[in-house]
Amino acid sequence: MIAARFATEGLDALARTQGLLSKSLPEVLFVCTENSGRSQLASALLRQVAAGAVRVHSADTLPRDRIDPVALRLLDELVVSTD
Repeated sequence: MIAARFATEGLDALARTQGLLSKSLPEVLFVCTENSGRSQLASALLRQVAAGAVRVHSADTLPRDRIDPVALRLLDELVVSTD
């Protein structure tokens, strides 16, 4: 479901920049500069805690095609969904 979330976020961002979709929620962007999975971890944690009250995004300066295995293990330990 990660691919579906990324597609939805991309389409939402495009619609907002073209004035087709208003911002109904505050937005938070986590950026990771070392591609260690910190932005994914932070966004997943906030997404769970905020329970839909905040639109959460993550980005990396050098994106990878997968989430860092250490970050995934931490997410599993914390029982956090990355969807």
